[in-house]
Amino acid sequence: MGQATRTTIDALLKDQYLPPIVDSLPSEVALYDEFKKDSESWSGRQVIRSTRVGRNPGRGSRAEGSALPAAGSQTRVQQIIQARYCYVRVQLTGQAIKSAVNSQAAFTKALTSEVMDGAKDMYYELNRQMQGDGVGNIGVVEGAVSNTTTVEVDYAGASASAVSGEPGTRWIKKNDTLAIGTAAEHAAGTGVYAVVSSVTDRDTFVTTANVTLVDDDIIVRAGSASATDTSYNNEFQGIQAAAVQSGTYQNLNLDTYPDLRMQSLSNSGTNRTLTWNLMQQAIDEAEEFGGGKIDLILAHTSMRPEIIDLAKDGQRYIGTKNLDGGYTGDLTFNGIKILFTKDMKYNRIYFLTRSTWTYYPLDTINWMDEDGSILSRVSGYDSYEALMRCYANLSCDKPSANTVLSDIRVTLRAT
Repeated sequence: MGQATRTTIDALLKDQYLPPIVDSLPSEVALYDEFKKDSESWSGRQVIRSTRVGRNPGRGSRAEGSALPAAGSQTRVQQIIQARYCYVRVQLTGQAIKSAVNSQAAFTKALTSEVMDGAKDMYYELNRQMQGDGVGNIGVVEGAVSNTTTVEVDYAGASASAVSGEPGTRWIKKNDTLAIGTAAEHAAGTGVYAVVSSVTDRDTFVTTANVTLVDDDIIVRAGSASATDTSYNNEFQGIQAAAVQSGTYQNLNLDTYPDLRMQSLSNSGTNRTLTWNLMQQAIDEAEEFGGGKIDLILAHTSMRPEIIDLAKDGQRYIGTKNLDGGYTGDLTFNGIKILFTKDMKYNRIYFLTRSTWTYYPLDTINWMDEDGSILSRVSGYDSYEALMRCYANLSCDKPSANTVLSDIRVTLRAT
C-alpha cells in the first residue's frame, strides 16, 4: 500500500492565514506632516490676503530748497486662496461585510481594512499634491499614440530622451482611471478616458483599451467612468504652483509683478552637477531679491547621494558616523535641515522660507458622517459606501522669498 502524501490528503488540510495584512505600498507623508504644522483654519467662500507688490514712489533725496518728492502710496493686490477638494471613496457589498465579521473568517474585517487603508491613501495622495502644481499633472505622454494600448511617458531617468524633472510612471498604478489630453481638452472635459491594465516600467504603461493620444498630452486622475470629472486644476496648489514664472498664482499676476516670482536657478533643461556654490546662490538670491530667510531645503530622495558626496568634503552635516560609511542624523547645509522625500520632483531642490507658507484647512481630513454614520447605503444595491474628504489648500504669501534650483544631475533607474 502506498504511503499518504500531501497530494493525496490535500482535501483534509487547512489553510492558515496569518493575522496581519502586510502593507507593501509606501505610506510616508513627510511633506503633508511638514506643512500642516503651520495651519490656519477658516470658513466661508475663500481666504483673501492683501499682498504688497510695490513700494511708495514718493521717496528720494533732494538738495536744500528743492521740491519734495511727489506723494505716492504702496501698491497692493489681493491674493485669493480657495479650497481644493480631495476624496477617497470606499464601497463594499453587504455580503463582503458579513463574510468577514471576525479574524477567523478573514485577514481582518473587510470594513475596518478598507476604512484604514482608505485613510492611508488619502494622506498619500495629499502628500503628492503638496509638491504639485495644482493642475493635477501625474505624467506627460512621450510621442504620439495611435489606436494602441501602450503609452510611453516622459521620465527623468530614461536611458534615451530623458526629460529633466518628469515623473515617468511613478504616480500611475494598475487599475488607475486616467484622463489624458491637452490643457484645452481637459478644460472642456473632452480628454481620453483610460484604465491602466499594467505598468511595464518607469516610462511605459498599458491601458485596457486602445487609445489615440498626441505628444505632450497631460495625464491626470479621472472619475470612475469618464474624462469629464477629473483632477485637472482641482488639486492642492503645492510647491510647484508657487514656483511658476509666468501667469497667475492665486490671483497674483506674475507677469505684471515679476518681483513676486520665486527665485529660479535653472539650466535650460540640461542637468548639471550639484555644487555648494549653487546651493549657496539659491539661499542668497532668496535673501537678496525676496527678503527670505531659508530654513528648510526639500529634495527627492535621489538627491541625497549627490549631497552626501558634497558633504564628505564640506562636512556640512549633523551626525556622528563618517560619511564614507553612512551617516546618522539629518543632513544640513549651513545649519539648514534638508528633508528628502519620495514625492518631490526629480532633479530639483527647493529652498523655502517656512514662514511664508500656510496650510489652510476649510475642513480637516474626516469621513463624511453628518447623519451620524460613516456608512451609507448605495441606492438599489446590497452595498454600502464611505467617503473620506479633505477641503484645504496650501499657500505661499511671498514666493520671492523662496528658490527652486533645477536641472541637477541625479542617478535614477532607467527601467
